[in-house]
Amino acid sequence: MTNKMAFRANRTRPPADQQERQGRIARIAWLTLPDRDMAMLFLNEHNEALGGRPIDLAIESEEGLLAVERAIRDLGNNADGPNNAETPMTTK
Repeated sequence: MTNKMAFRANRTRPPADQQERQGRIARIAWLTLPDRDMAMLFLNEHNEALGGRPIDLAIESEEGLLAVERAIRDLGNNADGPNNAETPMTTK
């Protein structure tokens, strides 16, 4: 059995700006899309239109974050669910 704490201790944390973008895009997806499962699937599956996994693109750069925000907004506007109306989309 491996020591999970040792595994975690050996990992480096992403820079603060990447952590902020990751949290930001996750919140936007969870608030905009009909449910958390759809948000998780969207963020973690390859998206042809974006050219990669949305979560990776959003973490990588501010431009990627903005592109993923637009895609979530478009998807949320077309989704039937309680969270798709009047969701604030903030940009820096």
